[in-house]
This record gives sequence, C-alpha cells and structure tokens, in this order.
Amino acid sequence: MSQYANGGDISDTTSDEDDEFGALLLMATCVLVDVERIPCRTSILTGNAYIDELMTCHPLRCYESFRMNPHVFLRLCERLNNLDVLHDSRYIRVEEQLGIGLLVLCQGAGQCTCAERFQHSMRTIHLCVKRVVRAVARLGNEVIRWVNRGPVQPEI
Repeated sequence: MSQYANGGDISDTTSDEDDEFGALLLMATCVLVDVERIPCRTSILTGNAYIDELMTCHPLRCYESFRMNPHVFLRLCERLNNLDVLHDSRYIRVEEQLGIGLLVLCQGAGQCTCAERFQHSMRTIHLCVKRVVRAVARLGNEVIRWVNRGPVQPEI
C-alpha cells in the first residue's frame, strides 16, 4: 500500500505546518497586545491657547498667520457661526477650526504641521479644513452678488 492510501506523511506534514503557523500567529498577537501606546501630540500650548495668543498679542502675528487682522478674524468667525455654516464642535471652537483652515489655505501649511501646531490628530485637522472650505464657499454664495451688466458686447 502506498503512503497516500493510509493518509500517512502528507496529512502529518500539513498538520505540522498548520501548528507552526498557529504558534507564530499566537506569538505575534501576544507581542502586538503588549505594545505600549505613547501619546504623540503632547505640547503644553493647545490649539485654543494658540488662537487666544494670536488674538491678544501683536496684530501682525495674526495677519502673518491668517492674512487678516484679529478683529476681522473674530468677525468672520461670528459671521460663519451666525449664518449657521460653521459651529463649535464637541472639542474645537469655531475660532480654532477657522484658524486651522486658514493656516492651510493661506500659508500652504501641511496637515502634519497643523496637527503639531494645534495638538490634534490628522483626522481632526482634515475634518476642520474640509468644514472651513465648505463654510467659506457657502459664505461666498451669501456675500458675492453678481452684477447684470446687460448683453455681451459684439466686439467680445
């Protein structure tokens, strides 16, 4: 009789490989479970504190960061909030959301830079930028008025 007829060597080899794979999988799981999580963004200066500092310090700092003076920035926050296009979220005020969005739009700052500056995750920064862009676009629809200048001139 051949070795295949009685199920000898082949099934034993497959079983041994399965056992080794299972043992490796168990060891990998144990190693991954024991990994200590270390907080990444741990600066003392939070995003709220940074915005408050820019609003109360020299106006040039706010202008350099957001391309507008502090009173204009605060008025824009108020306007976006009143038009119901940007709201305080659970952890982030409108001022901080607008600051994040304007830093990306006006300075071309990357999301990593904003995450470090405002002490938030990359996902939070992404969501803030998305909200601010949508809010400013909706504000544009409210503020910009198209002027009807009549028919197009034939020379054009």
